[in-house]
Amino acid sequence: MRAEKISFSLLSIETILELANYCVKTVSVKHSDNSLLNSSLENLKEPISRAILVIASDRKEELTEQINNADLQRDQAFIGFRKYIEVFQYKEWDPAAKQASSNLLAIIRKHGIQLYKEVLTVQSSLMHSLFEDLDTEKARLDIEKLGVGEWLAQLKRLQERFSNILQQRNEVESKKDIPTKAEAKAALVKNVSSLLDGLEFLAEAQSEKYIETNKLVNEIANRIIASNSGR
Repeated sequence: MRAEKISFSLLSIETILELANYCVKTVSVKHSDNSLLNSSLENLKEPISRAILVIASDRKEELTEQINNADLQRDQAFIGFRKYIEVFQYKEWDPAAKQASSNLLAIIRKHGIQLYKEVLTVQSSLMHSLFEDLDTEKARLDIEKLGVGEWLAQLKRLQERFSNILQQRNEVESKKDIPTKAEAKAALVKNVSSLLDGLEFLAEAQSEKYIETNKLVNEIANRIIASNSGR
């Protein structure tokens, strides 16, 4: 497909990036021995990386919102976990359950019964140290006695989710020299066009070897563009 047949100006940078990745994957697998195509593939590496960076940077506000939601969910899970254990303090007719409750609450107090009020990073640190203390043999027996294993497992999942989202935002914030979306898109279009034109040229000059790949890339390009029109 000749690059001029594609209305790149109407496509989002996300769509062009998807097209670039599919083209790179297809061409690199089928024609790793062609110097012309290899040169185009090599030239695409940096534009692809910078496009990914720009897209990630655009997600910073979205990631911040996700962090706040993830923090709220882990706060609620922790409070539920603690309160569920506290209920057994009133189970006078079951001394063993009451003792298990006392044991677990002592561990929670060590790390803070209101640790969810701490700043985000401190809260994560306290949560991880809490998990370590709850992973001893004695604590596991008390957890099993009270049937709070499901609460704890969910709390761990929510803590992991929070940490993963926070890491994503930190990685975005640590990046330097981020190009504008227009700059990243222009570089991506230029190098995708070069790859498509090179493949088209080879298909016309050496059809037996390259026409099948060119056809496949055309189909991929048309499918991506059609599925992302208006994106």
